[in-house]
Amino acid sequence: MFNRMANEQRMATRLVLRKYWHRFALTGLVFGILVTGHGRAALADPPKVLDATVEVQANGLYAFSATIVHAEDGWSHYVDRWEILDDTGKVLGVRTLYQPHEKDIPFTRSLANVATPIGVRKVTIRANCSVDGYGDSELIVELPPR
Repeated sequence: MFNRMANEQRMATRLVLRKYWHRFALTGLVFGILVTGHGRAALADPPKVLDATVEVQANGLYAFSATIVHAEDGWSHYVDRWEILDDTGKVLGVRTLYQPHEKDIPFTRSLANVATPIGVRKVTIRANCSVDGYGDSELIVELPPR
């Protein structure tokens, strides 16, 4: 009796799989895209720093503005920060971005009161994506004299 019921269940499962295999395959594909994050925005280029300006403030520290472009996809995939690094790779400043900018691309954001060690003449600015991390696009900026 048990074997007969098990066989009937297997046969019913096979019939469902044969009839609806394309739906299962599509569901698996969609699930894979959602889980791995390889949707529309994941196929986009990594964030790029298009331009940056730097000024010396009255207090002797620096103020930076960076213009960044990235194909954002809302809260699940956006540029979440940009950083200023010295020539050794030490992070001198971080501008955290708390929301996506999908309707404002490219966008420019500023960061003030950035201290740099004496003797540093150039810094690197790079942007980070919440999904893909840092891209290869970095911008080297010369610091004006203090």
